Amino acid sequence: MKFVSPGQRVIHLRYGRGTVENEWGTFYSCRFCFRPLHSQNAVCCGEKASIVNGAGIYDVLFHRDGLTRSINRVWLLPSAGAIHDLFRRTDMKRVLLVLTVTCLAFTTSAQTTWYKFSKDFINSHYPNDCAIGKLEAKTVAPAKNVHAISCGGNDGEVHIGIERADVVGPGADGQPFSAPADADGSDFGVVAEPVNLASSTKSSAGALDGEAATFEGYYRLWNEGHGTGAAAPSNPHHVLELHPVWAFTGVGENFSDPASIHPMRSGNAVFRGYGASKFRPLLESLSNEEWLHVYEDDTFVYVELRKAENFYQLPVTVNDRHDVSGGVEATVDVFSDTGHHNQVLSGLHVIANTGSDIAGQLNSADNIRFLLGIFSVNLRKAEDLARGHQGQDNAVFAPSALEFFAYGVPLGRAVASSSGCR
Repeated sequence: MKFVSPGQRVIHLRYGRGTVENEWGTFYSCRFCFRPLHSQNAVCCGEKASIVNGAGIYDVLFHRDGLTRSINRVWLLPSAGAIHDLFRRTDMKRVLLVLTVTCLAFTTSAQTTWYKFSKDFINSHYPNDCAIGKLEAKTVAPAKNVHAISCGGNDGEVHIGIERADVVGPGADGQPFSAPADADGSDFGVVAEPVNLASSTKSSAGALDGEAATFEGYYRLWNEGHGTGAAAPSNPHHVLELHPVWAFTGVGENFSDPASIHPMRSGNAVFRGYGASKFRPLLESLSNEEWLHVYEDDTFVYVELRKAENFYQLPVTVNDRHDVSGGVEATVDVFSDTGHHNQVLSGLHVIANTGSDIAGQLNSADNIRFLLGIFSVNLRKAEDLARGHQGQDNAVFAPSALEFFAYGVPLGRAVASSSGCR
């Protein structure tokens, strides 16, 4: 029996009981702004429509709040009546298989992870009003190669790894400055990432190998998956980065170029971030309070992160803007379509560093409709929001700690998946 079908009663672990209305099925859509189209020959954003397979995606009317949501069937459990019907119509082995697969889907999809961060580190490295700051290290390990430029992870940067013990002022009483929430100790380090490197800058970064150095840039907290798996001296386990970096000093080296923060380009190749197919589920999960909770103890701030991609480009409307230490902060509304009709998030804070083109554009009230950049969680804001909330049972939802660091106005269309990088 197919228990997810129109008219069936189902249960979602977050939204409660609901009734299935319709399956999306296969339809035509713009591959760039994702607007539904009437035929495959229809043209939108300068391209013909693409076929979208919506099999297994259902509109479900939830009884508790009266809202209809589009849900993948792997997130839906049969209600008690559907389970009874399932037992009555089919054999026990098939029933157990369906329930086992459904439960596995719930436990393995879109999981969040808790991390902890030293209050002493935050208070000694973050200004009061933003996440732009400096990081001093006793020794560093730059990668040998610079990333290519196209999209995804090909972002034109060089990773400079810094081990935990080499960070000056790592935290309180010898505790790690960054670690998984349940770890007594940690091998987590931090990575500094200069961007848009000229050949001379690449040589300067390479000359820092094994030397002490000081970096200036944006403290970026994000879970790209570097907290587990393979690690290297240039890329230790981490979720905290100084990314991007626009200045560094070391033995015989002195680099400073705030204007190096701009959309990446290499010859005819331009960098393209992920579009709505990636950022819309991320931001909708935030609106549903599925992640970004915070709490504290006497030593650490604890932050719940969801694993996600690196660069995105967002359709936005810019609202207010003001200066912060080392940059400018704007508030924007985010849309899932290039026509700016379908708003998915309101009040996102956007940061740009002083000296970059995009900071000047934001300050001069240019008509900016799209932004290329990276999401981050501001630890200074997370610490403020966590204050008074001791223990995970008392964690508080902290959406205002989410930020977007802007590189500029994108130079090309967004990509929907890593296959667009080729």
